[in-house]
Amino acid sequence: MYSSIIPIIVGGGIAIVSGAVGHFISYYFKSKSEKKKYVFEKLEDIINCIGNIEQMMQEDISGIFKLSNPNEKREINLSFQQNKLECLVKIYHPALSGAMDNLKERIKEYHRAKLEIVTLERRPETDEKLIKDAYNRLSAVFDKFTEETKSFITELAEYGHRKTR
Repeated sequence: MYSSIIPIIVGGGIAIVSGAVGHFISYYFKSKSEKKKYVFEKLEDIINCIGNIEQMMQEDISGIFKLSNPNEKREINLSFQQNKLECLVKIYHPALSGAMDNLKERIKEYHRAKLEIVTLERRPETDEKLIKDAYNRLSAVFDKFTEETKSFITELAEYGHRKTR
């Protein structure tokens, strides 16, 4: 009697173990694939934010230098994009926090330089040379912002490559 039950028990045990192992392997690879997809989606959101920020800054400086109409209605708010970028980075990809902080600092410098121009232009009697120098500083700060954006994108690309392998 025992001799006829043992192969059935062993066969059942093998079937249970192979089913569990198969399920575990399937779950492991599916989970890994889903995680990669999720990471990529969040990186894509960051890419969209940085693209929107860069476009808005270019439109802003074009308006300041009278290359376009600065009063055009914008669909997306710059500060919203900055906050969204910061949240995405700090929640999902904190390794990019340093690069994001550097970018935020360049944006703050830009706004300070822009405020300086507005302040100088509102004074009743301001030396034109001071205003011209302020515009030159704004242009230099914008160049720093552009370089920082490129640096952020490079770091994002390297980080994304590592994360999606």
